[in-house]
Amino acid sequence: MPDKISPMPALVSRDALSRLSANFSQRADAHDRDGSFPFENVIDLRAAGLHLLPVPTAFGGSGANLLDVVRVIEAVGAGDASTALGLAMHFHVIGSLTEQNYWRDGAFEALCREVLAHGALVNSAASEPELGSPSRGGMPKTNARDVDGGYLLNGRKSWVTFAPVLGY
Repeated sequence: MPDKISPMPALVSRDALSRLSANFSQRADAHDRDGSFPFENVIDLRAAGLHLLPVPTAFGGSGANLLDVVRVIEAVGAGDASTALGLAMHFHVIGSLTEQNYWRDGAFEALCREVLAHGALVNSAASEPELGSPSRGGMPKTNARDVDGGYLLNGRKSWVTFAPVLGY
């Protein structure tokens, strides 16, 4: 992991968002028909630096506010709603972690470094067939326990938005 975090590019321009949205729109029907994942959209999102928007400035990101990220999601969604949903989930998780500030010292910064250095995308894998979302009050049945060399995760998730490209 690099010691220095590269500076965040300026927020993406409306023209750049319009171009991305147009490209996504051209691909959306084929992905919907085929049930395929829009990997090329994710490559384009990363190339435009959109995944970096909610990362706090203290960790090299732009620290984009809610209005900024909503405008980006709106523009991306005009081209492909599925891609916008995946990006929105990443924005939500990073934004929530920024606001709540409850991770142990250094853990959130390490995650942000992964987003900056490697394009890591993040989502919360919280939907269980028996539960729905814990945001509505349920307790997950999935558990993780320490084992030699890492953790053993047991449980079943019904879906996770953007799963094929998530780093975390």
